[in-house]
Amino acid sequence: MVSEYEREGQTPEVIEVYESWLRLDPDPPGVKHNLAWLLASAEDPTPWDLDRALELAREAREGMPESPVVADTLGWVMLRQDRPSPRWLGCVRSAGRCPPRRRLGPRPS
Repeated sequence: MVSEYEREGQTPEVIEVYESWLRLDPDPPGVKHNLAWLLASAEDPTPWDLDRALELAREAREGMPESPVVADTLGWVMLRQDRPSPRWLGCVRSAGRCPPRRRLGPRPS
C-alpha cells in the first residue's frame, strides 16, 4: 500500500499508514525513520510536524545507532528546525557514508 501511495505522490496517505502502523506496533525503528523523513521533508512543515519528526528520528537512532541513514535523517530534521549543534554535526558526519532518503525496514502492505 505504501509503495502505491508513494508512486502516486500521495504523501498524506503514506504518513497515515506509518502512523497507523506505529499505533499497532510502536517499536520499529525503520518505520519511525521513514515517517520522520516524510514529516521533515514536507515543503512547508508545521512546527508540530518537525517536533514529531525529531522525536521519531531520535527514537529511530536509538533503535539503529550504527545506521548512517538514520543519522542522516536525524541531522536533516535538526537542520530543518534550525537547530544545528555539535550533535547535528556528528549526525551529518556519520551519515556521510550513505546516500540520503534510503528507505529502511519492511514496507507495510
